[in-house]
Amino acid sequence: MPEYDIAAVVVNDTQYGGSGGSILVSSINSQSPEIATHEMGHTFANLGDEYSDAGSTPSEKPNTTTETNLASIKWNVWIPPGTPVPTPDIAAYFSTVGLFRGAAYSTNYFRPKHDCKMRALGVPFCEVCSEALAKTIYTKIGMIETFLPATNNLIQLTNGVANTFSVTNLVPSTHSLQVQWFTNNVTVAGATSAVFTVSGFALSATGTNLVRVEVTDPTSLVRSAPTNMMKNSLTWQSSFVLAVPRISISNAPAQTTISWPGTAAGFYLEQAGNLSGPSAWTPLMLISNQTGLAILPANPQSFYRLHKP
Repeated sequence: MPEYDIAAVVVNDTQYGGSGGSILVSSINSQSPEIATHEMGHTFANLGDEYSDAGSTPSEKPNTTTETNLASIKWNVWIPPGTPVPTPDIAAYFSTVGLFRGAAYSTNYFRPKHDCKMRALGVPFCEVCSEALAKTIYTKIGMIETFLPATNNLIQLTNGVANTFSVTNLVPSTHSLQVQWFTNNVTVAGATSAVFTVSGFALSATGTNLVRVEVTDPTSLVRSAPTNMMKNSLTWQSSFVLAVPRISISNAPAQTTISWPGTAAGFYLEQAGNLSGPSAWTPLMLISNQTGLAILPANPQSFYRLHKP
């Protein structure tokens, strides 16, 4: 098995039981789906058992602790203000995250909630265990699955010619990931889709420019995580190349055709009746993907130029 996510062994026996560790083990008992899910908590996220019956050596886990100082409890961000710590295991607090006595095979250890799948079958994982599972996912995989272009080449951005950067992200079933693009470490307003288009004119004309994307999972399952655990980023290096385009004019009896190369993208086509000064020029169009313009013959004489914005 050179490639696997979780190694699991299913024992062909109806005896109730299972175990979690480096390998998940479960029988074919009628409760096996629940048993396997519980054991996966151990195998995948290193969660501890939350019952106090003697069975193994107690230890600190993401969901078990001996700490009673609120500020030092590893899941304190989930404990509502005013919750008693330790928390009385009574009905008033059954739905609250707190510090409940009895976990890790010891009455001297505490768990986050009255009940959780790491304590009993047939109930969901509590908030703290769910957070541990979500965080573990992002130690195994990245949020960005594919991207274009490659990040190991210097990308030349010529004039105002549009260049496209894109990412393909994971798609959670309950919410969307957040995307934000940056140029030279400055947030680009509104650039929050998986595709980002930029031209050389939008970047610095000197030195190496940076195009960066950050993809973040805003899931409510996680309240506390190491820096960048819930975020992936990619950076491309680019350089601005100014290529001076030239226009050509072709006259015919019925029309005059003005044409230019594709590198003129981002330039203005301007017209003037004379060359008396800068104020004589009037913008006709901002060139994007056009390569020419047909106009009626000019009378009197007109001048045309491509002007960098």
